[in-house]
Amino acid sequence: MIEDNAHGFLSADKEKPLGSYGDISIFSFRKILPIPNGAGLLINNKLLLNRLPKITYLRKRNRTLRFMVNNLLISLRDALANTGLKEEDFEEGRIKDISEEYNLPKYFIKFSSLSKFVINYINFDNIIVQRRNSYDGWLGYFANEHTSGLKVVFPLLQANCVPFNFPVLIENQKAFLASMYRKGIGCYPWPYLPVSSDENYLTRRLVCLPVFPNSKLNKFFKNG
Repeated sequence: MIEDNAHGFLSADKEKPLGSYGDISIFSFRKILPIPNGAGLLINNKLLLNRLPKITYLRKRNRTLRFMVNNLLISLRDALANTGLKEEDFEEGRIKDISEEYNLPKYFIKFSSLSKFVINYINFDNIIVQRRNSYDGWLGYFANEHTSGLKVVFPLLQANCVPFNFPVLIENQKAFLASMYRKGIGCYPWPYLPVSSDENYLTRRLVCLPVFPNSKLNKFFKNG
């Protein structure tokens, strides 16, 4: 059994960590931690260890500098313009053609030095507490902010769950996104299906709000 735990790093079902159920489990560290890249493969079934092939085709591509520069430019833009974000910022991530999803070689990149450093020295307990607190912050925000046609997907955060984001269903998705962008909140629609596809219910209505803490998000919860 292969356990896809790409979005559930650090989470557990009761006391049993996610990723410990399958014979093989996979993790995407960058979805929970502030790193440019990084994933993990966990072999729980010892009988499979000898069958694991040597991975020799990973490419060395330095994403550390690009990651840091991009974040610096975004911070400077927001600080100087003070106009929030734009819809085009997130439309760029949309899949334009289905072949992009299956272009596997572009994913075969080695861990960056920054990712290794963060994983070795970051306090995971703090990450867990901060992400859960941000999730609770959104619950409190929407308890007081009655947005028409909005539904919180998970109004109860299960114990030992470390959320990837705060998902809501909204009838007028574009208006909601524009409103959040003006406030500087980097939310995004998801999943990104190809433009040519028949978009389904979730694509037209689901919006993912950030739960990774930062000063802007904490200020937003405080001031509304």
